[in-house]
Order: sequence, then C-alpha cells, then structure tokens
Amino acid sequence: MNKNIVFIAILSFSLLLSACSSEKKPSEAKAAGEEKGKKEVSKGSLEEFGTTLQKTIEGSNTLLDNFNKNLDGLYTAEVSNQQFANV
Repeated sequence: MNKNIVFIAILSFSLLLSACSSEKKPSEAKAAGEEKGKKEVSKGSLEEFGTTLQKTIEGSNTLLDNFNKNLDGLYTAEVSNQQFANV
C-alpha cells in the first residue's frame, strides 16, 4: 500500500514539474500580446464596473449598519421581536 502511494506521489510530482515550464513558447507570447490589447480596450468597462461595485458595496454597508443597529436594539430591549422581524 505504501509503495503505491509513493509511486503515485513521485508520478504526480514529475508530471507537475514537466508541465510547468519556465520558457515561453511563441504561441504563448502571441496570446500574451492579444491579451494586452484586450486590457487596453476594456479600460472603460473596468471603470464602469468599479463604479457599480462601489455603489453596491455602499448599499450593502448601509443595510448592514441598519441590521446591526436593530440587532443591538433587540439585545438592549429597545426593539421588540416584532419590530426586529420587520427590519
């Protein structure tokens, strides 16, 4: 049983090392150049996404603050169970 585990570990390790080459092949270099062009084109989309994400995070923080205040009120008995259920 131990021999099988060692054999599988050595085989996996050798496959991992042979698959991870440090040299770039010409086809990979071409693909990297194409990706750079895509990054430049999508800069406006990225800014739009950042704006939308920021608005979503701000809305989520507002909801979380509201929930936290009502939960604190429930703990200190300033808010009833019924009021907390309607939050």
